[in-house]
Amino acid sequence: MTRPDKRSLAQLIALGCRRYLRNGPLRRSIHAATARQLWRLPNIGVAATYERHLATMRTLVAPTSGRVDILATKHVSYLAHTIQATLATMGLRSDIYYDDAVFHDFGQRFIVLCPHVFKVMPARYVAFQLEQSVSSRWFTPACITRLKNAEAVWEYSHHNVQFLVDHGVRRDRIVHMPIATMPDYPTLLQRIYPNFVLPTAKNIDVLFYGDPHSPRRQAFLAALQKHFAVRIVDKVFGVELQQLVASAKLVANIHYYEGALLETTRLSEAMSLGVPVVSETAADQADHELLSEAVCFTPMGDIEAMITSIAALLRDPVRYVAQVDAVANLQRTDSRFAHAIVSFFQ
Repeated sequence: MTRPDKRSLAQLIALGCRRYLRNGPLRRSIHAATARQLWRLPNIGVAATYERHLATMRTLVAPTSGRVDILATKHVSYLAHTIQATLATMGLRSDIYYDDAVFHDFGQRFIVLCPHVFKVMPARYVAFQLEQSVSSRWFTPACITRLKNAEAVWEYSHHNVQFLVDHGVRRDRIVHMPIATMPDYPTLLQRIYPNFVLPTAKNIDVLFYGDPHSPRRQAFLAALQKHFAVRIVDKVFGVELQQLVASAKLVANIHYYEGALLETTRLSEAMSLGVPVVSETAADQADHELLSEAVCFTPMGDIEAMITSIAALLRDPVRYVAQVDAVANLQRTDSRFAHAIVSFFQ
């Protein structure tokens, strides 16, 4: 990176001072980030503290144009990674802020994934709505208000659109954002997380990840455990989760709700790591014809059918390899998610 000349440096410093003095939320976020970095100094060391502090200070002079930052929960880090990588192809810079991280709002646009979970929201944002309208537990008045206030609402399922409109979200602000696989996702993870290593051997037969505590999931999992070595993972996120997924021979996708929509984030994440998925069909199954070969679908609620499908894959090496190949083909050909993101910003 070239060093700015004295005049340019002076202009940058002046811009930073004006932004600091005029932007109260930014000023408070910088104070909070600085305090947090100093508090963690004994654990992360001087060098890491310096780098983080320097990154915080750079926000004072960061341009609002040419960047779109991302606010996300760790359980949807796959989507945050995919969005960031796609923005980069358009020449847009972005930082990802997870969960309780202090984010710096200096007037840029944000994409906020799961907007209902955050205590503080940026001034300008696109809301990525990822809940299922088959259950109203997340659609509180506060959540609906945040969707109404968004510059746009990205909606992953056609089946949720009318629900949002009925609750006051303008239809012309709703953009369908079909979640799909990402090509060469392991390589991206290795750039983001230097400690991520794609395993050469699969040491987990069947992996289930997500909240296992709904009665229907418990019934499925209890039955699967009678036939297979099942690893149940709950409240594990980020690189640790992705390492576990990559170590699995297959992922079992079981709905939390009766009549649920398809959990396309989980399916896409697993298959982007090269792992086949056995999944129940969903209420919106007709919207997912492109997944018919890459995913082994079993009838909704049919535990025995899922057991049969998993057994067929684990006990037949030829069939398993064919399924892995089908997953790889989907990764190469299904670019709907990236295309939808690019189309939105064009």
